Amino acid sequence: MPLLTGKVISQNGLGLMRMTWRGEQTPDSIAFPVLKTALAAGVNVWNGADFYGSAENNSLHLLARYFAEYPEDAEKVVLCIKSGFVDR
Repeated sequence: MPLLTGKVISQNGLGLMRMTWRGEQTPDSIAFPVLKTALAAGVNVWNGADFYGSAENNSLHLLARYFAEYPEDAEKVVLCIKSGFVDR
């Protein structure tokens, strides 16, 4: 497996967009087991963004809730976070 700053990373990643993007959001009771299963399968590169959902509940909020519940997983995951800005 490849290394990134000395940490083994998976060749495939898990995108979080569909869990928080549009319409009805995936409840934590469903999202958390998906994240746990991905990590157990060796998928430790997770992708999120501040625009994957609303300002009040996007994939970054989901990650914060997940790591608050499972702090032991924080050191196992490599986050790939996208962001952007709007010039108004």
